Amino acid sequence: MKALTSLFLFLFSSCVLSANHSLHHLIGTWVINHDNKQVDYSFIEYQKSGDKCEISFSLVYSLEVDMYWNKWKVENGVIHSTIHNTNTLLEYGTKIGDKIKRLNEKELFVDMVIPKGDYATE
Repeated sequence: MKALTSLFLFLFSSCVLSANHSLHHLIGTWVINHDNKQVDYSFIEYQKSGDKCEISFSLVYSLEVDMYWNKWKVENGVIHSTIHNTNTLLEYGTKIGDKIKRLNEKELFVDMVIPKGDYATE
C-alpha cells in the first residue's frame, strides 16, 4: 500500500494542481466517472497553459497506471486534445474531442466525439 501511495504521489506531482478555475471553470482538476469495471479511479487536469494531464488507476487484476499528457483548446463547445506523451499504445499526435455537455464550477460532463465510437458520458 505504501508503494501505491508513493506511485500516486509521484504521478500526481507530474500534473501540477491549479487553483485557478476562472477560465470558464475548466481550469483545474476533475475526477472522472467511469461506467466500466476496468478502471478504479482517474482524474484529469486542465492547465491555463494549454497542458492537459489524465491519469487512470486500475486494480482489477494487477496495478495498472495509464498517463496521458496532451495539449488542449476549446472550439465550438468541444475540448480538442492532442496526445503529446503517454505510456499507452496511443500514438503521439492522436486527436481527441470531448463535447462539453455541462460545465460549471463543480461539474464537467463531456461526451467523446473524436474518435467516433460508442462512449459513455464522463
